[in-house]
Amino acid sequence: MAGDSTHMELFVALDGSDGNPGTKAEPFGTLEKAREEIRTLKREGRLPAGGAVVSLREGVYYRDSTFRLTEEDSGGESAPIVYRAFPDEKVSFNGGKEVSGFKRVDDPEILARLDESARDHVLVADLAAHGITNIVHECPEGFPIKTEKMMSFCFNGEQMTLARWPNDNFTLTAEMEEAEDHIVYDGDRPQRWAKEDDVWLYGYWYTNWRDHYQQALSIDAEQRKIALRKPHPGSGYFSKRRFFALNILAELDAPGEWYVDKKAGKLYFWPPDSVDAGTAVIAVMQDPLVLLESASHILLEGLTFECSRGNAVVIRGGCENVVAGCEVRNVNGDAIVIRGGLRNGVQSCDIHHVGAGAIVLNAGDRKTLEPGECYADNNHICHYARLAHTYRSAVQLGGVGNRVSHNLIHDAPHEAVEVGGNEHSVEFNEMHHVVLETDDAGAVYMGRDVTERGNVFRYNYVHHLGGFAGIDWREATEDDSAQCPSDTSSGGFRSSHAGELNAFYFDDIASGSVIFGNVFYLAGRGTRIAGGSDCLVDNNIYVECNPSVEITGQGLTWSSDYFDGRSTTITDRMEAVNYKQPPYSEWYPELVTFLENNPGRPKGNRIVRNISFDSRWCKIYWGISMEDHDVDFQDNLVDVDPHFVDMKNENFQLRDNSPAFALGFERIPMDEIGLVEDAYRRVT
Repeated sequence: MAGDSTHMELFVALDGSDGNPGTKAEPFGTLEKAREEIRTLKREGRLPAGGAVVSLREGVYYRDSTFRLTEEDSGGESAPIVYRAFPDEKVSFNGGKEVSGFKRVDDPEILARLDESARDHVLVADLAAHGITNIVHECPEGFPIKTEKMMSFCFNGEQMTLARWPNDNFTLTAEMEEAEDHIVYDGDRPQRWAKEDDVWLYGYWYTNWRDHYQQALSIDAEQRKIALRKPHPGSGYFSKRRFFALNILAELDAPGEWYVDKKAGKLYFWPPDSVDAGTAVIAVMQDPLVLLESASHILLEGLTFECSRGNAVVIRGGCENVVAGCEVRNVNGDAIVIRGGLRNGVQSCDIHHVGAGAIVLNAGDRKTLEPGECYADNNHICHYARLAHTYRSAVQLGGVGNRVSHNLIHDAPHEAVEVGGNEHSVEFNEMHHVVLETDDAGAVYMGRDVTERGNVFRYNYVHHLGGFAGIDWREATEDDSAQCPSDTSSGGFRSSHAGELNAFYFDDIASGSVIFGNVFYLAGRGTRIAGGSDCLVDNNIYVECNPSVEITGQGLTWSSDYFDGRSTTITDRMEAVNYKQPPYSEWYPELVTFLENNPGRPKGNRIVRNISFDSRWCKIYWGISMEDHDVDFQDNLVDVDPHFVDMKNENFQLRDNSPAFALGFERIPMDEIGLVEDAYRRVT
């Protein structure tokens, strides 16, 4: 904890009272009372030089409104205001309401709708008896997906599954003509939904990188057609696209599934364990559990945030606010959002089973290139993007001059880190088992803005990517794609179709990044530069990738509309930051003449001192070829045994006799990658 020993300590407990003095023996009953006490002390000049600590005693603090801290609640550089769990006690901020009084279903109509296998297991509770009368549970149609529209339900601290079919995977649309407002299905399963009046479908209706929920208007069992309510995805509906159906009482047929009858105000649930021995909570709160607005020097420490429909913690502006050693789970929205301010951060938190993204980190001024210096450090992030599966990242990084470091990120359908802005560092992170459900995607992704430069990606370990799109390149066949040159050998030319799966994906002319000292293993395309310029790919290790490096000239072919006037996305974004004027003209002088210097052609890229082993080395295509490219290849070690210490056990350190050292290769500090022990994380 920051500050000195002269801080004061206030206490809050579930069995406390706001009429108490806030001592350990006589604690306050609410956080709001502790906040008011600190405001009073500040106004009267009686706040100690070391600041204040508010210690919450053990228990679940159910919230129905946001705990808000503003500028007047700020601490000082050496006098922080700390809100923490009392040492060795578990404290939860919970955005739901506890539900009890479950009974066996005895309504004949409901029993008839349930699957026969479920009738002896599904229980029902009256939500009105728990003060839940205005039930808002809507299909989150449109894109981006508004996950706070959906209710969620937790049992014993785990998020349960809204009744769906299939239970664990997707099914496919049938062979059908392209349609604007409906899908066609195979089989007869939807006949079971005849009495359902609020069926939702979730699917990848056109591409494998954009998802949509759609509400069913009607089901035509004879034609096997489901008409869908607007808004429709602009691309329409097609054959053999993945989807599942949900919010269907008739599909409540497995332990852990639930359904809410909005009209009757009843919750139906098949508990995975004895309902009497557990705690059932339905999320109702849509606003943030905690909001810091223009507050500074606030520390949230050792707390759990859970079971809410919105975001858990939001920080807007201010400086040196930290969320440290906390857990965020079972929220529908983003876990922690930092927008603006200076040196705000998320440190050593565990974030998992969230409906949208884990951390949004956007600070710094893109026009002036003044850095935000905000950070996401040493966090364990997994099982995120559970409701909105695409473009909800473990870390969504924007602005200027922020840091993402030492995080462990895994188990997600789409990206790990999405990057926008300038002069960020993404370093010492381990990412694995992401991009499990999507295609044309990357573990790390940025694109469609050539002014976003100066970003450094170093010392990351990216491995075991893909699921839906991942295909073992060794099982595929050769094609006629170009092979990049090798300085040390003829290079084993291997080719496959591994799906549009990438570890680092610089899409749509993204330019000006440094990729140094990373290790890619079983990672699809290791580094893909899709039409961009001025990237340095240096000192990386690629093992079983396909290819290790890929460079496309898409700005000369299908993406040429960015530069011929048919699309103004890139030029508009250039003008938005005054790219011909300082600081951009000084920091990135190559931008000044970018549009006059064959902008669609990738140029100034350097691929140097990399190791590519048991992989296809490189691919260049779309308007450029081996005979006509502007890529500098130097000192790469291709399909020569690099003498790894223990490749079988993923120890990719190099032995002292590695031939890579003769080419100037520098050791990668792999033992420093990933989670580290600190004041908030005792076990790595």
